[in-house]
Amino acid sequence: MNPAGTQLWYACGQNRLTEVCELLLANPDVDVNHKGTGGNTPLHMLSRFGHVEILRLLLLHPKLEVNLQNDQGRTAFAVSCEQRQVESAEVLLKDPRVDLTIPGTHKWTALWIAVDHKQERIIRLMVVSGKEMDVKKKGMDLESEMSHNSIYRAELKGMSAIAELLKLADSSDSKLEAKKKALDQLKIPGTSFPLPQSLTPLHPFTPCPALCETVSSFTIAEYGRF
Repeated sequence: MNPAGTQLWYACGQNRLTEVCELLLANPDVDVNHKGTGGNTPLHMLSRFGHVEILRLLLLHPKLEVNLQNDQGRTAFAVSCEQRQVESAEVLLKDPRVDLTIPGTHKWTALWIAVDHKQERIIRLMVVSGKEMDVKKKGMDLESEMSHNSIYRAELKGMSAIAELLKLADSSDSKLEAKKKALDQLKIPGTSFPLPQSLTPLHPFTPCPALCETVSSFTIAEYGRF
């Protein structure tokens, strides 16, 4: 049992930035991957509710495991797709560790979930990111009890443009064309793709002193991604 991990879990769920910073500073061994209700980690909670300022901070922690699955087999990124949290999804896509191909319950990948919830903006961001999406991975349709891949699922959902985009993205010969097409279609103010190598904030914000101190405590310069 890690009391600080439990506190961190609740603080992330309630978007209490200062408390999160204080917990991380006071407890170097805090369990940043603590699983609470539903097997969700602090990262799941931040992705679910769109608390992107803390999300950016937690992604800098060297002990964070970004691809842990909850009781439904959802990663934090899959949860952002399920909950229609576009900004959370974009922040997570910038992290090279995030894996989009991990299947959960019913073999649903993050892409399959995004298609099922008709999250066209998130899907286009996924294509632009260049990450492997496993487009042809089949997930179970609970109504028909039949398995469909993401392209067919998009067609069933009436998203013909997305289906065509995924076909392009699935071909090694047309991946660049798919990225350009997706980027042209996005037109989201503040979208910061192509991806930088660091977690540049999407929108300007003034970090509190505790946040600056917390980030410094992670010795970012020694952390391989930076």
